[in-house]
Amino acid sequence: MRVAIYHSSDEHSIQVGKDLAKILSQNEIVIDNEKPTVVITIGGDGTLLSA
Repeated sequence: MRVAIYHSSDEHSIQVGKDLAKILSQNEIVIDNEKPTVVITIGGDGTLLSA
């Protein structure tokens, strides 16, 4: 599975994104921002809409 992580620009969302990327990578899930099969958004409604 190829996953993209899209987050808002606040410090907490950035840290959550980094932590999530590490966990996913440890479980053999590829982080791919170019051609993902799944997009995970971290933030509020605006983040989801802009993803």
